[in-house]
Amino acid sequence: MLGAMKVLRKQFATALVLTLDGRLDHETTPEFREEILGAVRQAAGQELTIVLDLSRLEYLSSAGLNSLIIASRTARKEAVNIHAAGLQTMVRETWEISHLTLLVQTFPTMEEAVQVVSQAAADAYAAAKARGTARA
Repeated sequence: MLGAMKVLRKQFATALVLTLDGRLDHETTPEFREEILGAVRQAAGQELTIVLDLSRLEYLSSAGLNSLIIASRTARKEAVNIHAAGLQTMVRETWEISHLTLLVQTFPTMEEAVQVVSQAAADAYAAAKARGTARA
């Protein structure tokens, strides 16, 4: 867990979901960088796709943006895909201005993102959501 932000990790079949809750800023970026690079290593080893649930991310600083760019480049080298879903307006604007959309495909909802990963991931996510355990 980070100071002003929580990162929660949960696997749904072939999707490794990281839920970001709070602010990704100068203070929280170093720990987040370790968390996401650890997720990339896990995804590479287990042939998973990472899905970032950003619906609770309130703020994305340039430092946080840089850590996402580094993670996406590392993921690409490891043949790991990263998707993002639920970007709030301010986060989406920062994401688009930085052209991170060229590295990480975005989706309006988590359901759409996990569906692109695999049917098994979509089914597992839907079942967890029905049980109220979809968020890590």
